[in-house]
Amino acid sequence: MSRFALVRGWAAAATAILAAALADAVTEFAENRGWLAGTFRDGQQQAILPALLVGAAVALSLTLF
Repeated sequence: MSRFALVRGWAAAATAILAAALADAVTEFAENRGWLAGTFRDGQQQAILPALLVGAAVALSLTLF
């Protein structure tokens, strides 16, 4: 496997992880504001930070690679 293919694969993984964490945060914000489906409220944001940290770590390691 070439170095370019390796970097491309990890870049796609970092992008997917960061996009998922951002989408989760935006959806929870919209949900808590009442913009989505009635009166349901989600106060659990603990899952966002680890995903952001993993995505940022992968992106940083790619930058330093």
